[in-house]
Amino acid sequence: RDEHGQQFDVSPSAQLVGPYFLRAASLWRKIEQFCSDESLTGDLGPMIQSTLHPGVRFGRSLVDEGYQDGKLSAFKAVYSFYAGQSLGDRDGMVLPGLFGGYNVYDHLSHSCWSSPEVLTGSKVVVTKDVNDLKLTVFDVQSGDLRIYFRSTRSHPPFTKAVRYGNSDDQILRWFENHANLLQKYSVGRLTPGGFKSILRYPSLNDPTNCSRAVTRGVEVVASSIYAVEIGGIFVFSIRMRMLRPEEPDYMSPEERGFDTCQLVSRHWRITQGGEVTQVTGEGVVGYYPLLREGDHESLVSDDGGRTFHEEDSGGGIREKYFSYQSCTDGGEGSMEGYFQFKAGSILGGAGEVFDVRVAPFPLKFPQCYQY
Repeated sequence: RDEHGQQFDVSPSAQLVGPYFLRAASLWRKIEQFCSDESLTGDLGPMIQSTLHPGVRFGRSLVDEGYQDGKLSAFKAVYSFYAGQSLGDRDGMVLPGLFGGYNVYDHLSHSCWSSPEVLTGSKVVVTKDVNDLKLTVFDVQSGDLRIYFRSTRSHPPFTKAVRYGNSDDQILRWFENHANLLQKYSVGRLTPGGFKSILRYPSLNDPTNCSRAVTRGVEVVASSIYAVEIGGIFVFSIRMRMLRPEEPDYMSPEERGFDTCQLVSRHWRITQGGEVTQVTGEGVVGYYPLLREGDHESLVSDDGGRTFHEEDSGGGIREKYFSYQSCTDGGEGSMEGYFQFKAGSILGGAGEVFDVRVAPFPLKFPQCYQY
């Protein structure tokens, strides 16, 4: 039983260390609560939980043989409750990974909890990326946890250490950190019309690392993550929408002066190491979204804004936010700025052009590399 009196059934041969077992019970309870909270995950949480495999019985397992003296206690505790996920597709849908992901341009990251799988020697794979270019690997002899990045066209293979205190329980500390962060992530589609996932960008549940601003009924939420696997850059996520009547900071069409509005341009102020860079441009990553209450159209232009058409949204599947991701390099700092919108639409004749603020959000290196 754990400190809450809940009983867990594990194999008598597991030979678990009590404190590690209780910590593993606590972190898995947090994950189960996250998955069952419809307000946080909708239908994604139950789908994630349905992919989890039963815990490992460690009487004779691939990681015990030859490594009885290795640092396996924390590893065994984590894997005694659930031991990896089913991968691939189910009924035509991509199964969601417990570790979520992000997307920027042509790079998609989406990580799943892996059943124990020997990579080489004493190294065991514990997470896999959807494109198999990134693995989290636990060394059962040293207790070290490392990220393996396989070769891509632009970057050679390399590894990155994960550091959480001493090596006796690094895998447990790493997983505890993820369980805590789940409450600060959001759920959405990694690509327009694509599959749902845990999004690793900080959400409004993490106000220290995520900003929100509302201008004339248009909300903009912004945050960033550090992506070492694609050259050590900051990937930032922007989510925008027109608020609905039941939501805080809503303005009626009469108050804001329009029924719809369309993004025209972007303006960024990036501060890093005391230096300020200004960036401006038309649209956002090729999009000129048209916003209306509770909905949007992901409009693109192939001729510099003279005509627009809506990008295929995957059979009509559309999120309440228009969201996009882009990136910036350099050191720690912050970003802020504004988007210019036109009341009505760009091609709709006369309409006021106005600025929609993006409140400052941080560009921060993680205290230790997490995924």
